[in-house]
Order: sequence, then structure tokens, then C-alpha cells
Amino acid sequence: MGRALLDQQLWCWGRDIVRPQGNVLLRYGFSRSRPPEGRFGSSAYTLRPDPRIRITLWGFGVFYGSAGSGGLFLKRRSFSPLLTPQPDPGGAWSQADLPPVHSPASREECRTARRLLCDVLGWIAEYERWVRTELGPDHRRLCVAEWPKAALPADEMAEGWLKLARFFEEEESA
Repeated sequence: MGRALLDQQLWCWGRDIVRPQGNVLLRYGFSRSRPPEGRFGSSAYTLRPDPRIRITLWGFGVFYGSAGSGGLFLKRRSFSPLLTPQPDPGGAWSQADLPPVHSPASREECRTARRLLCDVLGWIAEYERWVRTELGPDHRRLCVAEWPKAALPADEMAEGWLKLARFFEEEESA
């Protein structure tokens, strides 16, 4: 479920970017960085919801960084959390530009990955609730209607992310 929902979410963020009434990610507070002249890659959208947290979105995935914990990368069409000790992805325009990432190996890395994953999933749910409140339910419904591989109806996306976060939180306590 996570893989399909992440793919759908990235599609929806792409639709938010090209919305005729204005870029929704910029309205939410993200800043946009385009690849340097002559460099191929994806624009990066970065949000700092607090000084310790950094969220970066690209068409190829999501990076969630937390000072003191490092970073977690979720690649599009995958739902395997990848870790890096760096809380900032730097000037990444493609997946190859990211700091070295790896699958969690130790018990401590698994705990860190689970905590960061729950945090980013909760943030995505919060973003989806904000979209629904600010733009109304039809915006997301139209986005999902254009996506041929819908994992969840638009009205269930926020709750779907919260259910995934709860699942991983329960795994930690088990």
C-alpha cells in the first residue's frame, strides 16, 4: 500500500505545482530550486517547518531530514526507507546527487528509520488535510481522477497516511 500511495502522492504534488490558479507547494510555504543552467534534473521543493526539520520533494522522491537523526529518503515507486546521517540532501537534482543512502542495518538504524518514516507520513497527512481545507475537496479529487493507478480515493488520502504511520509506530512498540 505504501508504494502505491507514495506514487499517487507524488503525482498529486506534481498536479499541485501546475495548478492554473498557482503553485500549491509555494502557497504552502515550500521554496523552489531549479537545477543550474545546463544541468538535467528535477526541481527541488524544500520546506523547513521548524529549524531542525527539512522536507524536500522532487519528482523522484521525498527526503525528510532531522537535525541529530539524519535523513530518510523514499524513492518513487518504492517504499523502502533509505537512511543517511546527513539531515540535508544538499543540491540534489537527481537521485544520484543525494548523499550516500543505505537500508537500515542495525537495530538503532531501524528505530531511526521508523521514527523518521512516521514523522514524514504524519506530515504528508497534515499537508493533505491542509489542501482539503484551503482548496476544497474537488482539487484533490480532480488530481486523483487524472491518475490511472489510484491507490486510494482523494477523500481517504490523509487518513491513509495516518494509518501507515500508526502501523509503523505499532511495529516499534511490538
